[in-house]
Formats: sequence, structure tokens, C-alpha cells
Amino acid sequence: MAYADDNVQLALSGKTIAIEVVRAKYFEESIGRMRHEQVRAKITTISTLDVL
Repeated sequence: MAYADDNVQLALSGKTIAIEVVRAKYFEESIGRMRHEQVRAKITTISTLDVL
């Protein structure tokens, strides 16, 4: 599994990126009612720099 930090670090070499973080809260019924927070990051390439 790749983490958002790894993807950002790789994408920063020669590219401009946008990071959109989505947070979703949900409840799990298995062990009582525990609150969890799920964080997803969507990384989008905006433009590529032309480096000669």
C-alpha cells in the first residue's frame, strides 16, 4: 500500500501537483460503537515542468 506522503514526494520532482484530502467518519458495529476516521488523499498532476 502506498501512502500519500510517498506519492507526493515522488511527484514533486519536476511536476506541480494538487492534493485533495477527503475525510469520512463512520461507525463500526463489531466492538460496540467506535468512531473511526478514514482519510483518503487524491493526488492530481496539474502541469509538468519542462526542464532541459
